Amino acid sequence: MRLQVLDDFLSNEVLSSCIEEAELSESYRVLHGAGDGSYGFKYSWMVYDSGDKNGKLENNFLSLWSEISSRIAEKTRVHRCYVNAHTYGVEDAIHEDDTDLENGLTVIVYLCRAWYPEWFGQTVFWEHLDKMTHNDIIQSVIPKPNRVLIFDKKIPHCVAPLSRRFSGVRLTCMFKLEILD
Repeated sequence: MRLQVLDDFLSNEVLSSCIEEAELSESYRVLHGAGDGSYGFKYSWMVYDSGDKNGKLENNFLSLWSEISSRIAEKTRVHRCYVNAHTYGVEDAIHEDDTDLENGLTVIVYLCRAWYPEWFGQTVFWEHLDKMTHNDIIQSVIPKPNRVLIFDKKIPHCVAPLSRRFSGVRLTCMFKLEILD
């Protein structure tokens, strides 16, 4: 699988409960330096990390994963799960996910109740990671409500900057999956 977009796939009950939990959480307001730090900071909330021996995926996010996992053809395990928060002025860089994993998938669940195209903030997929070569956009995905995006972690991508017209927080739930042999 390279890239798959699923629309209106999740139950409204599970999706709404995750959106509400993310919106009400103060945890996602934790700053972390991402990548090489040359493009600033991101906001995120770690929901689950397989490296935490006492951690487990629970409640709303476990229900969300249960609904999504049926669409994953490969045998996988959740490596990490977190909520990302972007606001106007937060920039991303073209990157590949989870370089510590040999093979993996990324699942993005857009945790929004509404989205207008003029707010931008799409997930943009690029031809190459090397920014110095000719590099074309191969696909751009708008963060629509009840949209799930599944892709190979090795596809270079980034979040496009948000418009000044958007005064909220663009929330996504990220599942980073390890493909098992």
